[in-house]
Amino acid sequence: MATQPFKVLIAGGSVSGLTLALTLESAGIDYELFEKGDIDTDLGASIAINGPIIRILDQLGVWEDIEPIVTDLERSYRIDGKTGHVVLDSDYFRVLQDEFNWPIVFLERRILLKAIYNRIKNKSKVHSHAAVIEYQQDTDGIAVTIADGTSYQGDILVGTDGIHSHVRTLLSKHIGEVNETLSTEINNTFVTEYQVMFGISHHEPTASWLADGRTVILTYDDKCSGIITKPRADRVFWFLVNKIRRTEYAHLPRYTQEDAQALIDKRGDLLIAPGHSIRELWDSRIKATLVPMEEGVVKKWSDGRVLLIGDSVHKFTINAGLGGNMAFEAVAHLTNRLVSLLKESPRPTSQDLSSLFDEFESAHRPRAELALNMSTYITRLESQDSLFLKFYSRYVMPRKSAKQLSQPLLEWLLGAPWLEFVPLPDRDADLLMKKEKVEKDQKGWASSAITWSAVATGLAMTTVAVVWGWRSRRA
Repeated sequence: MATQPFKVLIAGGSVSGLTLALTLESAGIDYELFEKGDIDTDLGASIAINGPIIRILDQLGVWEDIEPIVTDLERSYRIDGKTGHVVLDSDYFRVLQDEFNWPIVFLERRILLKAIYNRIKNKSKVHSHAAVIEYQQDTDGIAVTIADGTSYQGDILVGTDGIHSHVRTLLSKHIGEVNETLSTEINNTFVTEYQVMFGISHHEPTASWLADGRTVILTYDDKCSGIITKPRADRVFWFLVNKIRRTEYAHLPRYTQEDAQALIDKRGDLLIAPGHSIRELWDSRIKATLVPMEEGVVKKWSDGRVLLIGDSVHKFTINAGLGGNMAFEAVAHLTNRLVSLLKESPRPTSQDLSSLFDEFESAHRPRAELALNMSTYITRLESQDSLFLKFYSRYVMPRKSAKQLSQPLLEWLLGAPWLEFVPLPDRDADLLMKKEKVEKDQKGWASSAITWSAVATGLAMTTVAVVWGWRSRRA
C-alpha cells in the first residue's frame, strides 16, 4: 500500500491560517484547514503590511491582485493632539521604500483575506464552521475532532486560531499533566495596558485636511494617541489608543458600544488636524470596535506534533504595525524548514518534527520578542506615557531626518524571511547584499534578540545630550 503523503492540519482560517494553507499548497504539501466561523469574514478593520510581507504575497501571486487597489505610503505627520499643529512632517515611508524596494500599505483586512483565499486552488481543503475541539497524538501522527464529531488524520497540527486560541488551551492542558507550572505560565502570558478603537469612516474626497492617501497622521496626547490614514478616496482608517489599568489575560474586558461611546466622550476632542477631531471620524463611522490590546510572547510554542503560530503565541500593540506581519514571517519560517525536512525525509519521525519545531522557534522567537519590545515602546512613546517619552516625541524626534528615523525599521525589514523555495522577485536582486551589509555594519542588530529597552537607553542618552546642549546655549 502506498505511503500516505505528509499532511498538515491547520486550526484557524484567518490571516495566519489562510496564508499557511496557500504557502503549503505552493510548496506541494498536503493540508486541511478548519475554521470555526466563516472564511470570508468581515471582522477587524484594516491592516498595515510592510515590504517583506508584500514580497511574500508577490511570491504567492497575491500581490498582483492587491496592488491596483492600494496606495503606497510616503509621508507621516505627527500632530499635537491638543493644538492640531504639526510637530514633525517626514517623508519617512518614501525613504523606506527607496531603500527597501517595497512599499508599506494599508488595506481592509477582509480584502486581504479574500485575496489570499481566492488564490487557493483546492478549496475543498478549507472547511468553514468546523471548529477543532480536541486532538489526540501518538508516535504515528495526530488526529483532530471538529465540532460535528468528524475526525481528520494528519502528521502535525498548527494552531493559527488567534489570541483566544482553543488549540493553545488544549496544548496547555496536555502540558499541565506533567508540568503544571508551565501550563499556568502559558495561560497567563498576555496582559493589557491599552485599549484601541479601530474604525472605518466615510470621508469627503475633497477634504483638505487628509486629501492625500499617501499620508499617515499620528496624533499624540497624554496617555492616548491616534493613527489616521486614507487608503481609499472615500474611506478613512483610524485607530484611537488609550491607556487603561493593567489587566491580566484571564480578566480582559469585553467592551460594548456604551464603552466605545464613553471613550469618545473622554478622548473625542483629540485633534487630528487644526479644527478637526477624532470625534468627526466617530460621527461618520461605517464601523468602529473597541478592544483591549494584548501584549506578550508565550513561553512554550509546541508540544509533540502540535505547534502554535501567529496571535496564538505573540500579540503586540498596534502602533508599530507588526502583528499581522509577524504572522506572515512565522509562515515563511515554518514552511521553509518543512520543505527542507520533507526533501530529506518524506515521512519524518516524531523526533524529526520536534527538531523542526525547535529550529522554527530559534529563528522566529528572537524577532517576535524584539517586535514585542518595539511595539511596547512605540505605543508608549506615541501616547506620551512618561515625561521622558513626551519630551522625546516633541523635542528630539523632530530634530531627526527621515533617514535617521527609518534606519531601525529598515534594519528590521532586512532581517525578515522570505519563501526560499520560490524565486525572489526581480526587484529583490540586491536583497542578499543589502542584508549582509546591514548585518555586518550593525552586528546583526535586526535579527538579534536584544531588548528594546537597550534602544530606549540610547534614546535617553540622546535626550540628555539635547538638554545639555540647550542649557549650554542658554548659559
